[in-house]
Parts: sequence; structure tokens; C-alpha cells
Amino acid sequence: MFVKMKMNFLVFSVVVMSQLLPAQEIDWKTFHDYSPFFIAHENKNDLTEILPRWASDLQLKGRVKKIETGVGNVLLFNQEGWILNRNFYNQSKNPSGLIERITEYQYPDTGSIVGDLDKIYTTSTRKNSTTGALKKSSETIQYNYNVINDRGETAWSSGNILELTVQVDDKLKIQRLYHRESGQLFKEKRYRNSAQGSKNKQGYILNQVTSFLYDKQGRLIKKNTSFKRKDGSAGGYQMNEYNYKTINNQLHVTITEDTNASTITYDNVYNAEGRIISSQSTYTTKGAYPRTTVDSYTFTYELDPQGNWIKKSSYRKNRKGEPVIQQIQTRQITYFGR
Repeated sequence: MFVKMKMNFLVFSVVVMSQLLPAQEIDWKTFHDYSPFFIAHENKNDLTEILPRWASDLQLKGRVKKIETGVGNVLLFNQEGWILNRNFYNQSKNPSGLIERITEYQYPDTGSIVGDLDKIYTTSTRKNSTTGALKKSSETIQYNYNVINDRGETAWSSGNILELTVQVDDKLKIQRLYHRESGQLFKEKRYRNSAQGSKNKQGYILNQVTSFLYDKQGRLIKKNTSFKRKDGSAGGYQMNEYNYKTINNQLHVTITEDTNASTITYDNVYNAEGRIISSQSTYTTKGAYPRTTVDSYTFTYELDPQGNWIKKSSYRKNRKGEPVIQQIQTRQITYFGR
């Protein structure tokens, strides 16, 4: 269905842009290689990813057609690896297997992406958490690409900043800014419609600003977010710091997350294939009576012949330091041509 990207497109993380490119020739994927976009629905924890992913983004190998997990998630891919559908049902509450939520992605009319990704249509059918009724809704996600200068003016020939604006119907607007030379995302702003659900539309208000900082190897080392209330006043913050070490062919990543209410430190270890094999979290509350909680987990995997995991076991250390099984995740993977 999709035509693969032209080989002369520049991959920003490896190649520095050495020539000026018109809008239609800038590799659209440059704008989407960092933190994915999400939008919340009725439940703030019920998020839909508003940019579909490639199978390779999910560390999947081979020509994956479908993934079914033991908790009721089903992902369907096309032959180029794009996610077409996300289906979900809760097996514990819905043993009959009736789907509670479906998200479908429709791409540009041409069915191919060889330039900028300009629009995606999503259709969601979801079960109301209160009434249990199924409700179908559609959203149009539009993307606008630009090259600007430090003053925010459009300057295709001389601008040093790549700008991406994402519009989700009239609900949400996201602006992302990238250094043109390196392609690194350095700032994101999120705006909410100030009158969402109201007939009196008053435009968008800024409710979140995030900045990003990298080391010389292009790895993220700081991510700072400030939140705004509807009246424009400060609404809290979240600051993340990342440190990396390689020991015996394993990557050790320490993430410190600091907010108004707590500080959490994650010590994660990844094997040579990029799979997490251990994680320790240290959670400390703030206030007059701070408390600290430490949790340690290890993970093991069973792989299929293509090298994708089909069973993931999670173990949590008890007070004696002994690993106790906490969760077993399984998934059935179907491939094209098999």
C-alpha cells in the first residue's frame, strides 16, 4: 500500500543537512523520531497515539502482520510496517472477547508517503467507562511543516529551525521545534482549546512547554516540562535527567524524574538487543514526612525464530532479595507470507 521513502532522503540522526531543501523534500519522518504524540479521551489515562508507528519503531523484526497479546491488545500492520488498527478488549472483564476500543488509521488518499505526511484520519470506537455504551468518533490530525529563523519568521532558504505543527481537530495543537543542522528536537509547546466543549470558542491557550538537551553523541540528557493552568499561572513542573554507561556490552541508563510532589530514580539495564533486563526504581515523596520506596525488577524473554519476543517474564525482588514472579506477558505474532 505504501511506497517506501526515497533513499536520498536525509536521516537527521546520522547525516547533517548540507544543502537547502524545499518543503516537500524534507524527510517527514525527521519530525517524528522522538517522543510520540498522545491525546487523552474520557479517562486521562486512556491515551490514543496520534501518530502511528512502524513495526521497526517497536523493535519488531521481520514482516509483521499482526500481534495479539494476552491482555487483549491487537495490532494490525500493512506490508510496509505501518500500524493500521489498534484493537483492545479486557480479557479479565470481558472473556467473550468483545472489542472495547478500536482505533483505525487512514492515510493520504494516494496511499503512499514519499514526502511530508500531511494528514491522518483516525476513527475510534470505544466503550464509555460509565454507561458501557459504544461510541464512535473520528478525528483529523493535520501536520504543517515549516522552516523558520530565530524570530519565528518563515525562511526556507536561510532558516535554522524546522517547525512542525500538529492539529487534532479543534482540541489540541502541538508545536515542535528542531535544529535544522542536527535534526534534534529542542522545544515542544502544547495548546488546548480554551473553550473545548463550549459554543463560545476563544482560541487556544498554552498549557505545557518542554525543552530537550543532548550530549555530544546525540543522546537525550535533560527533558524539562512546565505546566500552565487555564488562567496562565504556573501549574507545576517535571524535570528529567538521563545518564548512560556501557558495561560488559550492556547499556545502563539512569533516569531521575523530579516533580513538585516527588523524586523518582530509575536504574535500567538493557542487553545488546536493546531489551530491558533489569530495573530498579527509588521513589521519594516530598513534604514534611518524606518516604522512600525501592522496587527492583528483572526480566527474561523467549524469542521466536525471527528474534521477536513471544514471552516476557517479570520478577520482583522480595524483602530477602529473592526474585518472585510478578507477571508473564505473551504475544502471538503473525508474519506476512507465512
